[in-house]
Amino acid sequence: PPFLPAALADVEFGDERHFTRRIVAAAKAHGIPVVFLALPYHTGPAAVQEQAFYNQFGPLWNAAFLAPHGEWYADYGHLTAHGATILTDWLVEPVAAALEKHP
Repeated sequence: PPFLPAALADVEFGDERHFTRRIVAAAKAHGIPVVFLALPYHTGPAAVQEQAFYNQFGPLWNAAFLAPHGEWYADYGHLTAHGATILTDWLVEPVAAALEKHP
């Protein structure tokens, strides 16, 4: 969670925000749409703390459904092969829809 006031988010999350902006600018310069994927840690919150920041650049796909399933995690932050398969299957539809919009 943030420790500083919202007005200082660029300071608190400086690296993440700086490089996200650079990646988005490079993609935009080449006509490439950007999508963000939020992967929770095991038992992590469903809400994405920086969702408003990411939404200004593109959609954010939130895989919060994974969080309560300890059996899909090798440890608190890494999916097992089975968990990754579940995530991949979940991503098929949104990725296909995004590709149809931007062939």
